Amino acid sequence: MYEKDIRISSNNFSEWVRVNFEAKKSGLQRYRIVLSEVKDEITQANNVKDVFIEVIDQRKKVAVIYNSPQPDVAAIAQSLESSESYQVESFSVDKFSGKIEEYDMAVLHQLPSAKHSAGNLIATIGRMNIPCFYILGEQVNYTQFNQLNAGVQILINREMLNDAFPAHNQNYANFTVTAPLQQIFSSLPPVKVPFGNFRVSTSASVLLYQKIGAVTTNYPLFVFNQDAENKTVVFLGNGLWRWRLYNFMLENRHEEFDELMFKTFQFLSAKKDKSFFRVMGKNVYSENENVRFDAELYNQNYELVNDPEVMMTITDKNKKTYFFAFSRSFKTYQLDAGLFPEGDYSWEAKTTYNNERYAKAGRFSVEKINIEATNLVADYQLMKNLASLNNGKNFPDDSLSNVYDAIKENSEIKSVAHYIKQHTSLLDSIWLFALIITLLAAEWFFRKWSGAY
Repeated sequence: MYEKDIRISSNNFSEWVRVNFEAKKSGLQRYRIVLSEVKDEITQANNVKDVFIEVIDQRKKVAVIYNSPQPDVAAIAQSLESSESYQVESFSVDKFSGKIEEYDMAVLHQLPSAKHSAGNLIATIGRMNIPCFYILGEQVNYTQFNQLNAGVQILINREMLNDAFPAHNQNYANFTVTAPLQQIFSSLPPVKVPFGNFRVSTSASVLLYQKIGAVTTNYPLFVFNQDAENKTVVFLGNGLWRWRLYNFMLENRHEEFDELMFKTFQFLSAKKDKSFFRVMGKNVYSENENVRFDAELYNQNYELVNDPEVMMTITDKNKKTYFFAFSRSFKTYQLDAGLFPEGDYSWEAKTTYNNERYAKAGRFSVEKINIEATNLVADYQLMKNLASLNNGKNFPDDSLSNVYDAIKENSEIKSVAHYIKQHTSLLDSIWLFALIITLLAAEWFFRKWSGAY
C-alpha cells in the first residue's frame, strides 16, 4: 500500500514518516510495516511491526454549548479535536440557532443557569435521547438541574464553594483507567464544587470522589449515568482547564487529560446493546495473553439467564477451527480459550433459548511480543536499579579493577568449607564377608587335619 526509500545519513539517525490511507471499510484493520535488511545488520527481528487501527463508521458530532465564555470549553474542544473521531462545534447558548438533534452528543457548560434556562434545548436533548455531558459551576440553576435525572442531585445548603481534589474510585467499572491517569489524579489541582448534599442515582457510578483538604469524602465529583433510555455524565466542578495545563506542566504532554476526555465521550457515544444475546471480547490480544470472552443471555424481560449452553468456534487464517463451550458464572457466561499463536482469527458464538436461535460473530488478532528484539540498547539504569534493590553494585567498564576490591571488602562474602561425613558398614562388603567365611573354613580344616577335634 505504501513504499518509500530512506537514506540513513548518520549513526544516530531517525525520521518521521506520515502515511495516509483511505478508510474503505469500518472495523479493526491490521497493517504490517516492514523495513528491508541492510548489510551486517545484527538482527532482522525488529524490522517488522504490526499495527492495528479501528475504523469507525463516521465522525461523531459534538455540540459544546456554554452559558458564558470559559476555558473549560477550549480544553474539551482541544482534546477532542486531537482525534479524528470527533467533530466539535462550540456555541454560546444565546447564539445557538442550530438543531441539537443533528448532533450525536452535547456538552452543556453551566447550563441550565439563572440567566439562561435553555428549556427548549434541554427538553429536545431529553426527548431525542442525546447523550449529554453536564459541567456544573456557580452559575447553574440547581433547582432546574435536579429535575433532569442526570444521575446526581445537589441540594444546596448555602451558596458556597469548596476546593475539591479528585480522588479515584478504584471500584469504577464502566471503563479501564490506565496507571498513568490514576497516578496523575493525585497531582491535579482542586476545582470549585458547590457546598451541599449529594444524591447519586442507582443507575449512576462515580469515577472521581471529592477530596477536601486531606479527607477523601463520598461526595461525587465525576459521575457517569446510564438509565434505560440515555446516558449522561456530570462533572460537578468548575476548572477542568487547569487539569489540562497541569498535565502538560507535570508530564510535558496532554495525554492523560485527553484520555479522560476520550473515555468520557466513548462512554457517551457507545450505543446501548439491546440484543438478547451479547458476547464481549477484546480486538487485540498479546501472544502471552489468554483469549477470554464474556457472554450474556437475556429473556424477554431483559433478565439474565444462563440455562442453555453457549458454544463458540474460533477459526484461524488456514481455516482450522477450534471448538469451545462457555462455562457458567453466576448468571453470565465466561470462556478462557487459552493462548493462541500470532495471527488473525474469526469467531462465532451460538446458543438456543426458548426455541430461538441466537448468534454473534466477530474477529480478533493476536499480536507478537518482540520487546527484546525491538530495543537493542542496554538499559543501564534498569541494571543499576536491579543491583541497588539486591544490595549489589554496578561498575562501569573503565573501573572493572574495582570489582576485586569490592568483593574483598564485602563482609558478607567469606570463604566457606564444606565437610561431608560418610559412614560405611563393613557388613555391607561382600568381599569382607567372603574373606571371613574363608578364614573360618580354613581354621576348621586345619584343626580337623591336626586332630584337635
